[in-house]
Amino acid sequence: MNPVKTLFLRRQHQVFLEVAPLGTPTTTPALERLEARLLELGFVLGRELRQALLALSPEVLESTGSWLEATLAEELGAHRPHVPLFPDFPRGVPLEDTQWLHIRHVIAWLIQEPEQPCLLCESPGSVAAVSPCGHLVCSRCWDGSNSSACPICNRRLSQSEPFFWPAPPENTAQAVMRPAVRPKLKLLHLGRELEAATRELLVSLLERTSPLAPKERDELLLLLETLRHRVLPWIPERIPVKETMALVFGTLLRLSGSPEETLRTAAPHLRTATDVLRVLCVWMGGAADLLKPPKPLRSPSRALRRGLLETLERLEAHLLIEDMLRHPSLWKKMGERLHPFEHHARYPNTALAFAVLRRTEVSQEDALGKSLARGARSHSENVRLDGPRLRFLSWRGRVEEGFRLGQLDTVLRLLGQRPGELIRRLDHLSRRIFEEQPGLSGPLLETLDTALGKTSPVLLLTVLAHLRVRGSPLPRRVFFPRGEMSRAYVLPDTRPLLPADAIAPVVGRLESELLRRAAARPAFEAAVLDAGLEDLLVPFQEQTAARALVSLPRGSVLPIPEGQLLRLFVHWMQPEAQRVDMDLSVAFYDAEWQHKGKCDYTRLSYGARAAVHSGDLTSAPPPLGASEFVDLDIQGLQAAGVRYLATILFSFNGIPFEQLPEAFAGYMLRTSPDGELFDARSVEQRFDLQGDAKVAVPMLVDLRERRIRWIDLNLPSDAHAFHSVARYQTALESLGSDLTMYFGSGARMTLWELACLHAAARTTQVYVRGRDGRAFLYRRASDETVLAFYRRLLERGPFDTKLESVPEGLGPVFLALQRDDLPAPAAGSQGYSLRWQQLSPETVRRMAASELVAELMVE
Repeated sequence: MNPVKTLFLRRQHQVFLEVAPLGTPTTTPALERLEARLLELGFVLGRELRQALLALSPEVLESTGSWLEATLAEELGAHRPHVPLFPDFPRGVPLEDTQWLHIRHVIAWLIQEPEQPCLLCESPGSVAAVSPCGHLVCSRCWDGSNSSACPICNRRLSQSEPFFWPAPPENTAQAVMRPAVRPKLKLLHLGRELEAATRELLVSLLERTSPLAPKERDELLLLLETLRHRVLPWIPERIPVKETMALVFGTLLRLSGSPEETLRTAAPHLRTATDVLRVLCVWMGGAADLLKPPKPLRSPSRALRRGLLETLERLEAHLLIEDMLRHPSLWKKMGERLHPFEHHARYPNTALAFAVLRRTEVSQEDALGKSLARGARSHSENVRLDGPRLRFLSWRGRVEEGFRLGQLDTVLRLLGQRPGELIRRLDHLSRRIFEEQPGLSGPLLETLDTALGKTSPVLLLTVLAHLRVRGSPLPRRVFFPRGEMSRAYVLPDTRPLLPADAIAPVVGRLESELLRRAAARPAFEAAVLDAGLEDLLVPFQEQTAARALVSLPRGSVLPIPEGQLLRLFVHWMQPEAQRVDMDLSVAFYDAEWQHKGKCDYTRLSYGARAAVHSGDLTSAPPPLGASEFVDLDIQGLQAAGVRYLATILFSFNGIPFEQLPEAFAGYMLRTSPDGELFDARSVEQRFDLQGDAKVAVPMLVDLRERRIRWIDLNLPSDAHAFHSVARYQTALESLGSDLTMYFGSGARMTLWELACLHAAARTTQVYVRGRDGRAFLYRRASDETVLAFYRRLLERGPFDTKLESVPEGLGPVFLALQRDDLPAPAAGSQGYSLRWQQLSPETVRRMAASELVAELMVE
């Protein structure tokens, strides 16, 4: 099947058929069987798609149905068998103390001998070695009908082992199963114009204003590798994120034998030396983030080398040198492949930059030395001869010197030259001006007025949320540094607070600028917003986000409906000749984040079976792999004094996640522990375990508030194996407490605030759907400014009309929803939904959260 069509099925539940329908319905029974299989996955066919499938030939319908079922099952994690240690989980998990169970294992392992009576039950003839581990197991002491692994070491066994044969009838009585889920079915839609949809998707990815998440990078790479140079005419004039730009052009250069056409298209996008370096790294097979140099370093062709040197030469010399000095070691290695000194006459500025970088001795006796000396004289403001070597005076150095000497007027002038740097240093500069030179407050606001129109929306939104909370103390500062893994670091917050009269004028200017940008986008008849967006954050650090079924921004919160329990799961498969033991664990805490207990491989149940673990599997050979589950009864845990819990996944024997052929985890919402062990219809989140990490903490749960907070982080791990909750108990306490404080402080912009910006600026009537489904209509008064309307929406202030629900028949609208379960609006609508289940992509242009940010980019 066409990989682009598979991409649209995964992404938008949109089905582009391989062949045109015949027009004669001949496959009704086969289609009904397909519908039944799709219902088991929680999907139903839309009317137009069903009619199109009905008219396919039986052979085409069969292949199309297999593709649909396999793709959707993999997306949910239902494409693999899930067989835990105790297959009758949660009922089959032993009630006896887990420590005593472990002692029984060890005694049998150490002492048991074949052809001897069992040491535990003394029965003769019941002991036999099992394959492949060879441990001696008594079939009377260990119930093979409720196990999938060796009871001694928990390794997977051959499924033909007699140990797995059914137990005597008295041990096989099964409880009556009740339905465990009440799923909300998702519609599959018929796609029509594949090329138009592909172009729209490509452009939307390239126009994002924040780095792409790994899942989106995979999608972009798939489009590039499938379509190759056919995408060149589709590339927009501006690609805001440098890493995305480099991924596009570096990949296309790698796929092409002739770089000239790609370089011509890329030339307007290569504005700095780092832009060129990113493209070169991607072309060599590395990453655009420059965190690790590509290996090996390839030598470009003559045509590509010439094109890159020409691009560098077009840059201003002082900016070229300053930018290259940000990545000196990598540029030195690249210089060995570009040979800039061989062409110093044609590319003098580039040769000068590499000479500064390399600390090259300048000799007046040769042509290269004379050329470098002339270059230094031409750029004497920034480049000087310091003896036989060149020295560069950087812009950043002058800024830091100004801060050090207290020359804040000089700092303000320099930062005004680079609007992005001014906004990044706004907190620091505002504090210094307020404390030392209050007279500069006016010039600061004037400089800010000029800079705001030239700054990325990501930075504006980040600083706006940051400044709003700078008048109140926070006990901790939380950092999320760039890197291959998602990590958080915490430090005490020792910064002086900013006074209200310093914050208010800056906040007002930031809001006005964002509203101005939103008003420049197309207007709508109305907007429909979900109040639940207050719990979702504007995405940040997406480049380390997990590849997930639901793209939930880090720090966001989701509710757990009353009457439902959580079932956590993990599935993994180990590589050939390498045993991998993954562990799913839960740590429990009270209201003060003091440790209460755990549910893991050392303790299979907690409280009165308020938490139940399915058992510890210690290997995952293909094709079965291994699965572990934990059921969490919220009321039972609360009765045991638990307020918070942290879910944590370990690679017990220290194998990084990225080395596993397959590893994914997630959670389900169920009405009871009965029913199918893994019911795809109840899967709320499924995400990959990825990267050079061994410990993942995907989420925290507040049982009192019945809320899941998605944090999607990795904990640092040492080189040792044998990971467990006990080793990370203190780290989890601090992480849980600090992140709960940080994300609850308002220091991050919410999607509710972002949606209100768009709604207030792009329409005069807004329907706000409350958490109970009722709607409130807000109309902008004729004498009400956009800023005042925005703040009334933001604060859920006085409304104009109260309705039982959002009305039907709305014209083209702007949407910002948690779920798209509302009457279909008119075609031409667009917006965001955390979960798309009903509305067709043909009617509503579906946008990711980061696209709402990209809409605020300056044209």
